[in-house]
Amino acid sequence: MATSYPDRTNARGIWSIDEITKNIKTEGTWPGAFGNRALFGGGSTPSASDVIDYITLSSTGDAADFGDLTVARQGMASMSSTTRGIWAGGADPDVNTIDYVTMASTGDAADFGDDQNTGQWKGGSCSNGVRGVWGGGNLGGGNRTDVISYVLLATTSDRIDFGDLTATRFGMNIGMVCSNTRGVMGGGAEPGHVDKIEYITINTEGNSVDFGDLSQSRNYLGGASSNTKGVFAGGSVSSESDIVDSVNIASTGDAVNFGDLSAAKNFSVGTSNYQRAVFGGGGEPTIVNTINYFTISTAGDAVDFGDLSVARTATGACSSAHGGLEVFDPTTR
Repeated sequence: MATSYPDRTNARGIWSIDEITKNIKTEGTWPGAFGNRALFGGGSTPSASDVIDYITLSSTGDAADFGDLTVARQGMASMSSTTRGIWAGGADPDVNTIDYVTMASTGDAADFGDDQNTGQWKGGSCSNGVRGVWGGGNLGGGNRTDVISYVLLATTSDRIDFGDLTATRFGMNIGMVCSNTRGVMGGGAEPGHVDKIEYITINTEGNSVDFGDLSQSRNYLGGASSNTKGVFAGGSVSSESDIVDSVNIASTGDAVNFGDLSAAKNFSVGTSNYQRAVFGGGGEPTIVNTINYFTISTAGDAVDFGDLSVARTATGACSSAHGGLEVFDPTTR
């Protein structure tokens, strides 16, 4: 008789209906070998990088090589479904390229389409498995923007206009968290540091709406989330910050203190599965390869996860099991 493996770390074997039902109800999981994979693409070393690393979110350990982006760049928007990871825009040089990879394999990125806002970077990005959305940041030449764009993740196409932020803003990189209905972005600069948090409804085009405030004004922060709670980590005030704030995505209101990173840093970008938020790289101000993680449901300080393959800052991070994806999607969480 075949052995079944109804757990989040091993999907091989035969799953009975009872086991699948139990796992969905108690864990939100489904048999799938790559449901805990996260990718970190590009960044600055300080020269622009094309490296894509991957980790397994349910374990700890150093990142492994996945492949390369089509263009070396930093500060790009990153988003994902259960099957695809996507990176849009970026700088060094200013590019309008949108790349994608298939999460379950390893290999180099392929062309997805173009972002007509050439060199849009240092913005915020999120996805719900159907749409990938990004907004704000710098354009080529250093001009700030309030533009919000989106793509349909299952297709290949150019960017589509979504709406506008409440103000032109950059430096949210990559301070955006999401559920499968909302994207919530925090911090940035207008040009001075701000504590603003605003949100969009991902499946409905339109302008962003006020959500509340961070505990401290800052830019260059990272974001990661379950489907209910988002955490904003690090950033810059007058110097690097180790602050981690949290918000309840379905409500509105000010952020509350969650804990601290292992060190004060900016440009440490985040992604997640339903249990863990991970933040990789960043500047202290020296560029580091450190990966930290938190248990999203429990406030507390960061724990060491491992290291990126190359020390870098301002990467684009995404995963196949983040908070924007439906609980009952066919993937392990």
